[in-house]
Amino acid sequence: MRKIQPKIPGAYYHVTARANLKEDILKTDEVKLMFEEVLKRVKKRYSLRYAQYCIMDNHVHIEVKPTKGSDISDIMRWIFSVFTKMFNKRFNRKGHLWVDRAHRKVIQTKSYFRQVFYYIARNPVKARMVESMYDYRFGGFYKLLKKDYRIMDPPDEDLLEICPMLRHLAVPV
Repeated sequence: MRKIQPKIPGAYYHVTARANLKEDILKTDEVKLMFEEVLKRVKKRYSLRYAQYCIMDNHVHIEVKPTKGSDISDIMRWIFSVFTKMFNKRFNRKGHLWVDRAHRKVIQTKSYFRQVFYYIARNPVKARMVESMYDYRFGGFYKLLKKDYRIMDPPDEDLLEICPMLRHLAVPV
């Protein structure tokens, strides 16, 4: 029996999903770009904000907040099912790509929000994919630094509070 995962309106969540057998299904730039395309497309269907994301070779991390009545379960189901369909079609495969449904943890404090943000940003450094979190182009931190708002939104007050270096990127309201 699946454990019920809590939902808190207005909260950020740390979502993770790992490929079956830890297979490197996301290893190529082409596939990482496909996943980023899904992250863009979901925003046309659901209201949400990404604080951070990172696409590794065999798993993904997403720090996300559903907004305006959107449901975290629906958002995650859509992201991973749409990506699976795209991937299977592109590579002439069938079946599941992910070990299980995406796992999520509610972020209830600012200190945990900050911890998750930097954990995700540093994940490619820890895996020795890049030397600095500033250099990993398949993650939200890089997109924020480049002011690339096709996936990420401009930094909000939550993000500016935990990462003041992003303050110069904020768009005046």
